[in-house]
Amino acid sequence: AIAAVSNVVDTTGLLPHPHRPTCISIPRLAAAGEESVMRAACAALRQLCSSDSCKAAFLDQDDVIPRLASALKRYNTRPLITEQVLGLMTNLTLRNPAASLALVGERGCLDAVLRALTAAAMERTADPRAASAMRQGCMAIRNMAVRCEEAKTELLALHAQDVLYSIRDSSAPGALQDAASAALRDLGMLDYLPKAR
Repeated sequence: AIAAVSNVVDTTGLLPHPHRPTCISIPRLAAAGEESVMRAACAALRQLCSSDSCKAAFLDQDDVIPRLASALKRYNTRPLITEQVLGLMTNLTLRNPAASLALVGERGCLDAVLRALTAAAMERTADPRAASAMRQGCMAIRNMAVRCEEAKTELLALHAQDVLYSIRDSSAPGALQDAASAALRDLGMLDYLPKAR
């Protein structure tokens, strides 16, 4: 998969250089359905976007947010891929209101996040790995809501709190319930605390 990723993700210039443009990209694989490549590419980009300079370079590209939304829509029943896409969103939006605003500005993107979260919740009984995707989705929502009022408003309009309450009150692992509670808190819900375990 790593060799395949190198063919679709241009990582030249990941580090700032005055004479070289920075380029980080998500593969255009929606038609090809190359799930293993999409997963590996998003996992690599997720790690790179832990760096603030890489976040900025990533967001400078016009088609990045539409590709993230497209990946979530296409693969929302594949928890191993959605975990990486949502994790990439989590890293992008951490202490970065501009990234949250970019996600809000992409029509259907926040709805795709909630749909992926709901799909992962439905998959969790059949596939325990879906809990990791759910946790990343909760953390992405929390990161968006905490520093971007526009994202918070849009998430509330989409009833994100309903999805988060169902996760918090489920038999999910404690770390997942805690992530849902944190997202509820930063959406402004007063009853965000998990029920006694």
